[in-house]
Amino acid sequence: MNTRAIRAIKNEIIDMIPPTHYKRFNQLWELVVPNSKQLSSEQEEIKKEITNERDKFWLCVEDKVCSQMGINSVELYNKTRVREVTQSRQILWWIIYNTSRVSLQALGKRYYK
Repeated sequence: MNTRAIRAIKNEIIDMIPPTHYKRFNQLWELVVPNSKQLSSEQEEIKKEITNERDKFWLCVEDKVCSQMGINSVELYNKTRVREVTQSRQILWWIIYNTSRVSLQALGKRYYK
């Protein structure tokens, strides 16, 4: 994809973003858009921050689902096929997939499935 097309896409998207979020959008845009240069130290920090936020969110959702289903969160990572555990895993994956749009492959990798 050429740079002109990328700029056009960015301009279309930026019209939908409130002005208060321009700075954050530009930071995220630089991380997402493929380019040949290395990430700057500031971009590396933002990438780490986003990863940490995602992990905190996943752990919070895990805790809530497990407490509601009455299981230990460690059981989600086991290969067991007990109904309570598999249902908890399905609920957890549905919530995470629909809220963060992480790929099912990434979810499976995280939970060793």
